[in-house]
Amino acid sequence: SDGTNLLYGCSATQTKAYTDSTPIVSEKSSANRTLHVEYPPTITINKPVDGAWNTSRTVELSWTVATKWDSGTTILTRLWTNESDGVWAPATGTIEVTNNTAKIQTYYFNELSDITWGIKATQYNDANVFNFSVNRTIRIDATDPVIDVSSPENNTIQNSRTITISYTATDENLNKINIYIDDFSQVNFTNVSVISAITSYQTDINSTMPDGVFNFSVEGNDSSGRAVSSPNFTITIDIRNSSITGFCDKRRLNWTTNESTNHTIYIDTDTQVTDGTIGENSTFSTSHSFDFDFGFNAEILYYLNITSCDQAGNCNTSGQQTFQTPARVCSGWSQYAIYDTVVNLTIIQNQTGADLIYVWNATNQEWIFHTAGLTTNDGVEIGFDTAYH
Repeated sequence: SDGTNLLYGCSATQTKAYTDSTPIVSEKSSANRTLHVEYPPTITINKPVDGAWNTSRTVELSWTVATKWDSGTTILTRLWTNESDGVWAPATGTIEVTNNTAKIQTYYFNELSDITWGIKATQYNDANVFNFSVNRTIRIDATDPVIDVSSPENNTIQNSRTITISYTATDENLNKINIYIDDFSQVNFTNVSVISAITSYQTDINSTMPDGVFNFSVEGNDSSGRAVSSPNFTITIDIRNSSITGFCDKRRLNWTTNESTNHTIYIDTDTQVTDGTIGENSTFSTSHSFDFDFGFNAEILYYLNITSCDQAGNCNTSGQQTFQTPARVCSGWSQYAIYDTVVNLTIIQNQTGADLIYVWNATNQEWIFHTAGLTTNDGVEIGFDTAYH
């Protein structure tokens, strides 16, 4: 059995007959010799497990060598690999280990996806007594995946619920691609199948979310467990047309939209407004105004349409609106009222600071006046539906 010491020798006997037929016997023995029965050491690899992926080229290895040979407790070991062009060869110098004691050793592997390695153990005092462990395989991936999103650009506004994401995912051992999208209330997850030797991808995300602002990122995972995400990209989905409300019958036209839009306003004295006055504002806002200079055209009915477009390109046109230009007030002989259709002379005097206000009574064909600080004619109302114009 392993570890047995056998003592052996040789003995020779000679027999010779004489004339009287009496045999003469002589015997001779050799010096004794010792035979040691020695089985090769046994090697058990403790870690890492066979076929394991590692995210670092520096790997902690462990093995245990056991032998029954009792001439010493030290055993000589070496790490063998096929890293050098697939040739099986020693990768380290001699590593001394203690019999039946786990050895922990770090080793810097090449970055390869399939490396075979093993341990050779040799008896300390006899190089002819050695053994190899069962070979193991290790996979090294020390490089992160590279994710590059080309479209859509950050802060894109689009009028489609389908988000088309174009990107590249590069890694020698790319395993899967994840796309994360959120609308600040939930997270959507999409797993993209990885195609061998393909680095450029285009993924359509059919969102069921309402209009809103979304963040998305693309994550690449390799077989070793390395995961890298792209920066967050913000995209606004806006498929609703804006509504236009809130007109005022004054020279300054004011209105609002339910989201941020630009505007183009068309004004004319007939319903074909596109050939009349056109005012444009490319600034996006929810509150809008337009100062319409109607010159000497007092008490004229105008028609107008407003077209507003949001940042996603959704456009809406208001229903045709009408407004009446106000009555003329001869303050400095060039200023028109910007009041409602009916206003009394006291209000006009207070707001203009005029010393005298003259009003033409179209019915009686005469002028009346109001003087600052006096009450004469202070309650007279003027406007489109009164006798005073």
